[in-house]
Amino acid sequence: MAIKETEFDQMTDLITSTSGKLHKLVGAFVYDSMNENAFLKEFKATLSALDNQVTILAQSVNPTTTAESSSLSKLM
Repeated sequence: MAIKETEFDQMTDLITSTSGKLHKLVGAFVYDSMNENAFLKEFKATLSALDNQVTILAQSVNPTTTAESSSLSKLM
């Protein structure tokens, strides 16, 4: 089943937005303006939010998609 252009755009925007957030988090950690625990908490929260949103978008392509079946969930 082909992904609709709007779904592809949504996924692309989501990945771009999340990578920007992760880049800022890593920068804050590297430049010592964020401690390790705060960094890990924010990093995990950002990845979890991405996982939830990707699962929702993927369900429109494949209704049987669940968080457990997504590859991002398996990495976390």
